[in-house]
Amino acid sequence: MIQIIKELTEKSLGKDLFLSVASNVKFMAIINPETDPVLLIDINLSEIDGLFKVKSTTIFGETVALKLSATFKSAA
Repeated sequence: MIQIIKELTEKSLGKDLFLSVASNVKFMAIINPETDPVLLIDINLSEIDGLFKVKSTTIFGETVALKLSATFKSAA
């Protein structure tokens, strides 16, 4: 899930990133792609001093599966 969030953030920014800090990661439910093929991934992105701060929530149905606060750096 963290990789999916990273790739969506990269696509949004048009930059290659790497995970610098994962300050708050909460896995709250297991996602089964056979029974829950659709995910809602909310990403709140901000840039501070060249670092990309991400706060994200992943939901399937009515269930919150993941909450993430992380910092990414540009790979270039």
